[in-house]
Amino acid sequence: MSENIAVIPKGTKIQIMGCSFTLLEDVKVIGNQMNLDKIIEDQIKFDGEVRIHSTPCMPSGKSGGVVGRAKNIGWMF
Repeated sequence: MSENIAVIPKGTKIQIMGCSFTLLEDVKVIGNQMNLDKIIEDQIKFDGEVRIHSTPCMPSGKSGGVVGRAKNIGWMF
């Protein structure tokens, strides 16, 4: 299986499950760079800065656990 590598640029503000972070360096991720570039371009046009937000994708009542501990992740696979 071939994996595409995309790079999220340093300084990008990300939000994961409501917690905000700013990337201190470029971060490689598995994904399509062209799609990521379009998302970043649209976000900059929308509010003038690069931000990536997670969205709740877990069914009601499911928990992804606590950072640093794998808890109840079997449903994701």
